[in-house]
Amino acid sequence: MIRAFATKVKLIIPAHQKSKAIDLLLINSLSYISSKVTENRALEIVIYAKKQDEFKRLFKDNKIEFSFSKPYGFFSVLERLKERYGIFLGFLILVLSIYVSSLFVWRIEIQGNSSLTNDEIIDMLSATNFKVGCFIPTIDYDQLHNKILLENNEISWVSINIEGNVANVKIKESEIPKLDKNIQHSNIVAKCDGQIAEIILINGERVVKLKDTVKKGDILISGVIDSKSQGVRYVRASGEIKAYTQKEINIFVPFVEREKKYTNSVYNEIYYKIFNFKIKFPLKGGNCVGFYDTIEKRENFSLIGVQIQPIEKITKSFYEYTEAEVERSRSQVVDIAFSRFRNELDVCLRDATLISKDVATNYDNNGFYISCKLYCLEEIGTEIPFYLD
Repeated sequence: MIRAFATKVKLIIPAHQKSKAIDLLLINSLSYISSKVTENRALEIVIYAKKQDEFKRLFKDNKIEFSFSKPYGFFSVLERLKERYGIFLGFLILVLSIYVSSLFVWRIEIQGNSSLTNDEIIDMLSATNFKVGCFIPTIDYDQLHNKILLENNEISWVSINIEGNVANVKIKESEIPKLDKNIQHSNIVAKCDGQIAEIILINGERVVKLKDTVKKGDILISGVIDSKSQGVRYVRASGEIKAYTQKEINIFVPFVEREKKYTNSVYNEIYYKIFNFKIKFPLKGGNCVGFYDTIEKRENFSLIGVQIQPIEKITKSFYEYTEAEVERSRSQVVDIAFSRFRNELDVCLRDATLISKDVATNYDNNGFYISCKLYCLEEIGTEIPFYLD
């Protein structure tokens, strides 16, 4: 094993003397690692560097021309580094820095939030001492999860997983709506038409009752309270109003449609991001022309197989395309229509519970149609502030 890393040299013998050299090696029983004839018919012998003087004396005594290559091999590299201790020391410091940096959190990514912003969630995490720069081996995940849930009513579930130096934080927000602290007075109004199914009053005066039919914009909970004992008071309305609602999905896929056709032209831009500072590489590049779709890829910067944080590599790829008319068969338009329908259905039911649905399909000379009526149960209240003169 050690011999595999030993320092070696190549001994070159000119073509006109290679036969004599081979005979000398055989007569003197000199061992070597390997030999071959090069393109110019010279003899190339690989030997251990420590035997270099022995071969040199033999060939000099017998008047054979020869030359040696520069030493190579793992130990040879170490010797050169030893001579240049500054480079070797720098290499050790670099490796040590990479190892130490791998023990800390350098980026936090948030998933699952809708009303809470990423910055708000990061502030909540910081309040529990979990932030960029945390020492990963000391993190107690169970204790951290419990502390986040106990101190933040807006979050009902949280999971934190470390991948490399990146903390992936997944959350589920509480159903109780988050209130803007700057709002003093407000009403809860309907964001869509519906029939009232459930009322939870927290603050304000209820305007509707069960089974009432309301229109978009109608007040459901008023922030104006008029009582005989206290007179008129203005408050910030809050509560939860669920209603039965109706939604429609209409899909049309034509038999003939303009469609994108991608060419083989791809233009890339590469950026290196350190915290919030981005550097484009190369510093100068071309510009996109024509029609392009853009795909952005983010990945951790790695050196010698080790991720280096907080450096992030961002690659923006611009894929050129043209538009052309495409003619489809009946089966193709049906497949496309139902694929689009399923996507629309997912969007409609993202914050609603499906009670029932009625789906109808139809062909004509132009294409294929899907129409669907959904009957749902969902939260329809939204807060609208008002201001006193």
